[in-house]
Amino acid sequence: RNINIFMKNFMAKELDSESDSMAVQDFMASMESAFARHPLWVRGNREDLDAAVEGLEKYLLTKLYDRTFGVDAIDRERDHAIAARLQALQFVRPEHLEVSHDFANDTTLLLAQKELRKINMCK
Repeated sequence: RNINIFMKNFMAKELDSESDSMAVQDFMASMESAFARHPLWVRGNREDLDAAVEGLEKYLLTKLYDRTFGVDAIDRERDHAIAARLQALQFVRPEHLEVSHDFANDTTLLLAQKELRKINMCK
């Protein structure tokens, strides 16, 4: 319920990258504290709590993506510059980066590409 209220209020207020960033950080800190105090988590280990908080952060930022990423001209300009740079570096292969052949196999590279595509799909 707190999450939905936060998202509703967040989307209703005027866009301000600095205050939006602080609002998300403050909300995440308060939710982590609330998770830690909840009976389900009190006796849990830190790794489980961290995973839950990370899951919440992914959920929240996926829902708020259009409002939190690339919203001002500077962000869009940087994104465009990075995309152009990445496109220019398409020729780079693992051997150029001195990646060991143990890690530069097709399976590992395909898995890494798949994970990067997943990240890109969240946009």
